[in-house]
Amino acid sequence: MGQPVKAVAQRTGRALAKPSPAKERRIDLRIQPEAKEIIQKAADLLGMSLSSFLVYTGLKAARTELASVNETRLSDRDRDLFLRHLDSPPAPTAALKTAMNRFRRQA
Repeated sequence: MGQPVKAVAQRTGRALAKPSPAKERRIDLRIQPEAKEIIQKAADLLGMSLSSFLVYTGLKAARTELASVNETRLSDRDRDLFLRHLDSPPAPTAALKTAMNRFRRQA
């Protein structure tokens, strides 16, 4: 993988990956020749094979997407309201008391 991959590891703050177990899954892609050329050039710049580059960038994009789905963003107003309710929660409503009693009976 060579020197460019070390530069990527230094730039991203991640250690180089240790040798992984044998790969058992396969992904086949059909893309336009121009797209492949662009991807290949980017892989070459990093000193990576096309497959390694696609896995590296695909995993990075997938993790970003998964993190954004699991992240809740609040406005400043909503954050303040949420924190205020954590500090001094409102009294439970009748509906909440009924639901809690029903849960306790089922548990």
